[in-house]
Amino acid sequence: MENREIVSIIEALRIRLTELVMEKGTFLDPSVIAISQELDEFIVAYYANPSKLKANSH
Repeated sequence: MENREIVSIIEALRIRLTELVMEKGTFLDPSVIAISQELDEFIVAYYANPSKLKANSH
């Protein structure tokens, strides 16, 4: 998966996470935790390949 695709997914999940926290009123709701964990996985995937990060920063 290309880093730009990962960035798009990260942004969408970040927005969804924010909306869900506002809706549920807590970070402890299972649906909030699930989205947060999914977001974490994509953030790790984004930073997993430093050579791609350097190539995309130009």
